[in-house]
Amino acid sequence: MAFFSNVLLVPALTLISLPFGLIGITLLGFDLEIGRQALFISSWSVDTLLKVMDYAGLQVGDRVLQAIWLHPGALCIAIIALLASQCRGATRVWLSCSVFLSLESVSPNDSALRVHIADVGQGTAIVITSGEAVMLYDTGGETFTGRPVVAQGLIRWLKQNGMGKIDLLIVSHGDADHAGGLFELFPHFSIGSHYGFSGEPCIAGKRIQFGRGVEVHFLSGTGQLVESRNNDSCVIALTVFNTTVLLPGDISRAREFDLLAYWGFEKPLDLLIAAHHGSNTSSGAHFIDHASPTDVVFTSRYGHQFGHPHQAVTDRFEKRSVRQWDTGIQAGISFKIAPNGYLSGTAMRHHLTPYWASGPPAN
Repeated sequence: MAFFSNVLLVPALTLISLPFGLIGITLLGFDLEIGRQALFISSWSVDTLLKVMDYAGLQVGDRVLQAIWLHPGALCIAIIALLASQCRGATRVWLSCSVFLSLESVSPNDSALRVHIADVGQGTAIVITSGEAVMLYDTGGETFTGRPVVAQGLIRWLKQNGMGKIDLLIVSHGDADHAGGLFELFPHFSIGSHYGFSGEPCIAGKRIQFGRGVEVHFLSGTGQLVESRNNDSCVIALTVFNTTVLLPGDISRAREFDLLAYWGFEKPLDLLIAAHHGSNTSSGAHFIDHASPTDVVFTSRYGHQFGHPHQAVTDRFEKRSVRQWDTGIQAGISFKIAPNGYLSGTAMRHHLTPYWASGPPAN
């Protein structure tokens, strides 16, 4: 697939989409109608290529559209180019083609743990992968029309990455912004174990193994109460490579005190998903002091009526030098925990922030 991407897709972009786009922008500067036609051709070609890639991804799963680690690849390409320059005939052709064949997708044997906090607006959906094992914590909410948000992109993203089965599904509680996409998953994926809302009740103290050496520790809540659903959220901690990730659902400060009283934290948290999307009803100062996370993520939607994350909460984390991430501004956020325990995070949107996510102008 790398070969055909470089031979077909890249030339199409560089020979059609980019030139017509630049020509169209230039001609529009002179207010010429042909500029709009050039931009239309550029836009149409990009849209067509994306549809082709999207269709291919749905058909073949993780064998296409995977990220490529180019640092060792660049060294290999340089060595092959040097060798090819010294050869002639069929040997040169073979060495040149091997450049394309050397570009491999992410290995399924990668032992790193990946935590992807999906951008599902005002809601939570977190995909955790360890090797080929897939875990989903919460399923996002619903749009204003009542359609599950996960149906707008997350399901397609999972399939494109070769995830036809969810080995472990945990739905923290039954609120729509956490369980809204639950029943949308069933037609698309086979589900292994299901805990929390609409599944087996979570049991505090229970520990199960997931993927390669990942321990899932249930800390609080059953996820099934009809009343006080927030405080009954199924709270879990993931531990791998001596690194801890806490997923607390929508618990309040009172439940945070319970967590500290019953479980405490043997070591500072590495990654915390802020309870209740960063509401001031949660993330108390005492809890933050004892949990002492390195990174915190707010699952929110920019400009939502609830105003998450609340300013008081972000101030608490900032005061304690906790690195903050917000899906409402940065969209999808991915973390990788390497075997040496190193945690790194990347956001889908960072420097190229759209105007509507930058907030009102200073004046």
